[in-house]
Amino acid sequence: MVLTLELYDESSYSWSDKTDKCIRLRHSISSHELESIEFELIGEDVSVGQKIRVKRDNNIIFEGIVYERSRKQRGGLLSVRATAYSYLILYDRQIIYRIYQTGIKAGEIIRDLGKLIDDEFPVNLNGVEDGDSLLSPWKIENRSALEIVKSVARGTNYWLRMKPCLSYLVLDGQPGNYILVNLPRFPSSFTIALLIRKDAQPPDYGFEWIFRYTGSGARWFGWVSATIEPNNPSSTIFRIADTSNDNNEIHLSSGSKLGVGEWSWIIYWYDGSTMRIYKNSELCAEKSETPQVYTSSASLQIGRHGSGDYHIPLSYGQFLIYEKPLNENEIERLVADPLNPPLDKLFLYLNFTKFENNTIHDLSGNGNDGVAYGDVSQDYEVYPQYVNSMLLEFKPKVIA
Repeated sequence: MVLTLELYDESSYSWSDKTDKCIRLRHSISSHELESIEFELIGEDVSVGQKIRVKRDNNIIFEGIVYERSRKQRGGLLSVRATAYSYLILYDRQIIYRIYQTGIKAGEIIRDLGKLIDDEFPVNLNGVEDGDSLLSPWKIENRSALEIVKSVARGTNYWLRMKPCLSYLVLDGQPGNYILVNLPRFPSSFTIALLIRKDAQPPDYGFEWIFRYTGSGARWFGWVSATIEPNNPSSTIFRIADTSNDNNEIHLSSGSKLGVGEWSWIIYWYDGSTMRIYKNSELCAEKSETPQVYTSSASLQIGRHGSGDYHIPLSYGQFLIYEKPLNENEIERLVADPLNPPLDKLFLYLNFTKFENNTIHDLSGNGNDGVAYGDVSQDYEVYPQYVNSMLLEFKPKVIA
């Protein structure tokens, strides 16, 4: 088991590994207090309010904010001791006024207050159970949301946790199950980034679309290929413009296939003259091509395939489109920290944390919400390799 401690650098929008500077690390989970990390760094300073995360092997097991810090000299070197709390600490600055009526459940109160920090990062509320009901009205005035949610947890003997989480939607590849986004236009140069997982090994023929953008007589799309023919060993393909023109097509190399159960970023990149595919932040394929890109209004279809005998179950954790080709630093930032993606020229941002009434909200601010059709389900995993949300967990301490 390998532990890694990383600090977030706001100036470079990146995480820096500080494990070699860390001489002490203590992870605490208390039944009455917030989950915390106590650590000491030698020769490295840290700021109150700075974000921190801890990885075990390659999975993120803690992410939070430095809340307390002390500094001194040790053998001529700076020694910094600090305590970081989970993102639950952010509710401390949310002052609330509420009246909860008789009969409302504890979990409803947690879900109501849990939405207060949605503007800072996506909060997944699927880990909040209902719990007991109020026996009388509860009037709350000028108190912090953190104080209230902790009080509810203590009063019901429930755990209250904020865990790093990857929220995603599952599409089984059947023709009627997909996500549709109607876009008024499409940029002529762009970056398309998908966090995706192949959930089963496909048969040795055919293909499954990852997404496609269809208009009047022209389209471009990416797909997961199921072929194992020696002359076509790729596992994902990128094509722009007229689908009958195979010249506008590039492939990932055979060494970069999507493994079953493996979360990967697949990034399609076009600057007007060159097409590229990245897997995570690694450039896998490149081709000089200037096809006619269809930029008018059309439908973006995610996970949809037509008729046929081959269907590949796919899960989607994130889907972003930028109105520009991202540079290498921006691609690395997106892959390393999907909870805080680059925002410049962001055209479409689907984060699958909230899935309500078959709607996925566009977080770019452009209002291009996605709608799920057919059998599309939501799931999540905690302590993942890639974090795109935080799970607010409210459950009994003792489960029979």
